[in-house]
Amino acid sequence: MNDMSKRLTSLETHYCRLLSMRRELDDAKTLTAEITRHYHNFQSRADDSENHSRRNNLIFYGIPDPNPKECFADSEATVIRCITENLEIEIHPSYVERAHRLGRHSRDRVRPVIVKFSSFKVKQSILLEGKKFKGTN
Repeated sequence: MNDMSKRLTSLETHYCRLLSMRRELDDAKTLTAEITRHYHNFQSRADDSENHSRRNNLIFYGIPDPNPKECFADSEATVIRCITENLEIEIHPSYVERAHRLGRHSRDRVRPVIVKFSSFKVKQSILLEGKKFKGTN
């Protein structure tokens, strides 16, 4: 009988420990679900922010790329000149926040130029006139 009592006490102790572990596991699952929800929320907000920051960008293809060491100012001036000559839109340099080539220089291909305009309106006016760019170099 004494042996049965010890075994029963041991089982009760193990059962209490299992219940405690079960509660900890449930708490961990709840916390993991909450962290996952927060992560997805932050990821969505980061995507929205990134998309918003890109809304003033345009990529120009086919603009000659003779200089392998072209700097930001050169890219900016080249884009402004192309817009003025081909679209007949006077664009002030302050309308261009940034302009740079994408990728490494290669003699075999022309690198595109990504331009961030100061406002969505400026970008949109250039985009609407963009059909005039087709077939030009």
